[in-house]
Amino acid sequence: MNLLAQLAYTTTRYHYYDEPYYGNYNYQSSTQVSEGLALGLLAIIFFCLLISVAVYVASALGYMKMLQKAKDPQPWAAWVPVYNTWKLYEMGGYPGWWAILAFVPLVNFASLVFLYLAMYEIGQKFGKDKAFILLGIFLPPVWFLVLGFDKSKWQGEKTKAKKAEEAEKVEEVVEVVEEEK
Repeated sequence: MNLLAQLAYTTTRYHYYDEPYYGNYNYQSSTQVSEGLALGLLAIIFFCLLISVAVYVASALGYMKMLQKAKDPQPWAAWVPVYNTWKLYEMGGYPGWWAILAFVPLVNFASLVFLYLAMYEIGQKFGKDKAFILLGIFLPPVWFLVLGFDKSKWQGEKTKAKKAEEAEKVEEVVEVVEEEK
C-alpha cells in the first residue's frame, strides 16, 4: 500500500467465520477507496494551489501597474512579498517599517489598521471615492487590478498641494473669525 493510500481513510470489513471454537476474523481493507480519496484530496490541494498562484499573479500585475502609474522607479517591488507591503505603506504616506511589525503578535492588528489607512490614502491619491477603501478591505486583488488598469491618474503631489491650500484657507477663516471678535 502506498503512502497516499495509508494517509487516506480505509474501510475495514469484519467477517466472522461460523466456526464456533476458532473465532477467526477476516480483515479486508479497501485500498481502492483509500487511493481514490487520496487522489481526490490531492486534486483539491492542487486546485487550491493553482487558484492561489493565479490570485497572487493577478494582484502583483495590478500592483505593478499601479506603481508604474505612480512613477515609482521600482515597479518590480510588487512581486517581492514583504517589500511590496513596505512600498504600499510608503505610497500611502506611512512609514514602511509597519510591514515588518505585521509579524509581531498583537501589533499586527495595528499594522493592519495602518495598512487600510494607507490603502485609503492611495485611493484618494488616485482620485477615488472614500467608499473605494471597502474594495481594498474585502477584495484586495480586485482593488489592485482596478487601480492598476483603470484610467485614473496618480495625483499624489497634487494632493499635498491641495492640503496646503486647504490649510491656508482654514488659517484665513480663523483670522476672519478672530477679527470679528
